[in-house]
Amino acid sequence: IVGEDGDYTNLSKAIEDGCKNPFTKIFVKKGTYDIIQEFKELYGESFFEDFSSSSQQGWVLSNKVHIIFEHGSKVICHYDGNNANVKTLFSPINAYVGGLTLEGIDLSCKNCRYCSHDDRWDASDAYDNNYINCKFRMDNTENDAWTSRQCIGGGMGQCGNILIDGCI
Repeated sequence: IVGEDGDYTNLSKAIEDGCKNPFTKIFVKKGTYDIIQEFKELYGESFFEDFSSSSQQGWVLSNKVHIIFEHGSKVICHYDGNNANVKTLFSPINAYVGGLTLEGIDLSCKNCRYCSHDDRWDASDAYDNNYINCKFRMDNTENDAWTSRQCIGGGMGQCGNILIDGCI
């Protein structure tokens, strides 16, 4: 459980720990979760200044993790720095081995690659990536390094299924 009086207050840390084990369910209580601030807390204040193509590029969701967001919870990823690597490579959500389910996330992004980088183009594992009742917003109007406006960007692997149901 993430949020006030939960097991975690840092959503990014809960996801990092939760994805180590298959079939983990993470419940996110009402509140605002700032990915930029959480990554600085986890990886150091200079994480985004030093960000390169070899840096962790957001949450890496795997092992059939299921994240359920309580109504009224919000996640923001508003980058206001000048590192072109962040603007072209960082996505808050990154699909990885085994699949994921995001349920009810309200995610607002600014000056990054995508809200969700769901690209398993060379994957041969069977996976299901499910987006249920999610709300994504992308504002790249000031992103001078990456002009894409997709909320979910990527490509299918060999044995994958992507379900987008009830999303905005």
